[in-house]
Amino acid sequence: MDVSIRAFRFEDIPLKIRWINDPENNFYLHYNIPLEYEATCAWFANKNNTIRHDCVILANEMPVGLIGLLAIDEENSKAEYYISMGEQSYKRKGVASSATKIILRYAFEELRLNKVYLNVDADNVAACSLYEKNGFQKEGVFREDLSRHGVLIDRIRYAILRSDYQREIVDNEYFDSQRRDTE
Repeated sequence: MDVSIRAFRFEDIPLKIRWINDPENNFYLHYNIPLEYEATCAWFANKNNTIRHDCVILANEMPVGLIGLLAIDEENSKAEYYISMGEQSYKRKGVASSATKIILRYAFEELRLNKVYLNVDADNVAACSLYEKNGFQKEGVFREDLSRHGVLIDRIRYAILRSDYQREIVDNEYFDSQRRDTE
């Protein structure tokens, strides 16, 4: 499957609203739900593109989710990562992992950041697995950090450093070359 990302555009607003408002997608999201069209249009018109990079995930050129970097901090060389798969039929097929690799390449090679971090609900096992599979390391736990549906929940802080990313790239290239040599 061909996976790519592109900048979020105005015409993507209805997709974002549908995806975020879908109960199968929003259990772990901390949005004011339901998203509404006018408010989302206002967000789009007023968002500061110098400190965020919002993208749509494409699988075989079909929009299937959202990914991006928030709070891009050049002074401290870091940004916050987010991802939300919108189309159910594209979950658990490697699309999120491929898109994550693309956004990390952008963060470390284009923006020259040193750190990409995120916070995730501790019981979101699928997301934690995705992050760990892509080189993020657990930095700590925020105990009873946020209320989700009236219950205080723990959140985990994950991060990947440029040095982790570079090591991951070298390791993957080595293993890919070893596989090719044995085929």
